[in-house]
Amino acid sequence: MFHHRRIAVAAAASALILLVVGCAPAAEDETTGDPLTITTFGDIGYSDALFAQFTKETGIEVVHTITTPDKARSGIFQNIGEGGLADVEAIDLTWIPDLLPYTSDLAPVSSDLIDRWLPWKVASATAADGTLFAYGATIDPQAICYRSDLFEQAGLPTDPAAVAALFPSWDAFFTVGAQYTATTGEPFVDSITPIVDGMINQLPVSYEERDGTVVATTNPAVREVYDSVVERAFPIAAFSKPDGWEWALEMDEGGYAAMLCGAEMRASIPQIAPDIDTWSVANTYPGGGMNTAGTFLVVPATGDRVEDAQALAAWLTLPENQLAAYRNAKVFPSTPSVFAEPVITNTKDLDLSDAPIGQISADRALAITELTVRGPGFLRYHDALVNIAARVFDGHESAPSGWDSWVAEASVLR
Repeated sequence: MFHHRRIAVAAAASALILLVVGCAPAAEDETTGDPLTITTFGDIGYSDALFAQFTKETGIEVVHTITTPDKARSGIFQNIGEGGLADVEAIDLTWIPDLLPYTSDLAPVSSDLIDRWLPWKVASATAADGTLFAYGATIDPQAICYRSDLFEQAGLPTDPAAVAALFPSWDAFFTVGAQYTATTGEPFVDSITPIVDGMINQLPVSYEERDGTVVATTNPAVREVYDSVVERAFPIAAFSKPDGWEWALEMDEGGYAAMLCGAEMRASIPQIAPDIDTWSVANTYPGGGMNTAGTFLVVPATGDRVEDAQALAAWLTLPENQLAAYRNAKVFPSTPSVFAEPVITNTKDLDLSDAPIGQISADRALAITELTVRGPGFLRYHDALVNIAARVFDGHESAPSGWDSWVAEASVLR
């Protein structure tokens, strides 16, 4: 949606392009066989120079196709198990629930590699039988963005460390939000949808058990989330969802003071509110940590060169190569062994009060201990709950009627 960023780092970021690129091949007698193919989307930091290094080390040339997320997704689901895919494909975290029925069509990841990634990243791509089917690439840990001038007007601290200390839990987040709203008469947080996302994703089990048992409408923890959002988030929120011209206008005009924010949300702030220089980032997230975005690499089992493709996917997700991708595009790595590298710890966001966003992202990633089970029906159940909560917030249904509507819809989704 919004891509322009001004990030202070030692290396220059690469530009987003939508075309087919091939790495610079080694000399004719140094390459072996036909090139491997890899399809990615957006910009996840894989430069021509990175592929050229792989060719230099292995003698295998790589042809890299960059497409759009929609085209990449449709290509995966139209062709998985049938051939016609690249030797290596990038996938988005949000596609994984729909991919679970097809994991046997993906070459497994060696168990020897598991320790390179964050445990919750591994769990996100592990099938019910324990098979790891995807190589961890990028992550997007969440934090809290806030306007220091509005916090000051409400009598709240403005220093990022002091702000971070305000929000150890959801109860604290709602309490501080209520105090802000009572003092100012204005909403505290931009919208309820990110709150629903965060609270649901922090549950060990939300809509489905790991063995596939559906508990969406009978899990008391889901009902507790719904009730908490209705009772405590509604009174302090400006909008149901973080989109639309009114939401953007209020970001610029001070209609709310805080947002739960990952990379895309942080990127939107200087685009929507370029004249506001008081947005900052607190190194915290209610309840510990949260991640709702990121990418993986998968190797289709129907490929002609599965072992070589596995070698490429494993190589690209090496810690040192994830660090190279970070230098290229500021996509955050899923390998914690590089989190203390200066290129990460020295990264500041010049648009958000020089927030040390590299260190914040590292700390937020390490704060995540567990993410909810994302079974095959996760997205359908979750979208239904989010949409019902939005309808209730917007006045189209009462809270009891909204829950009944969710139960009825979720029962059909089974």
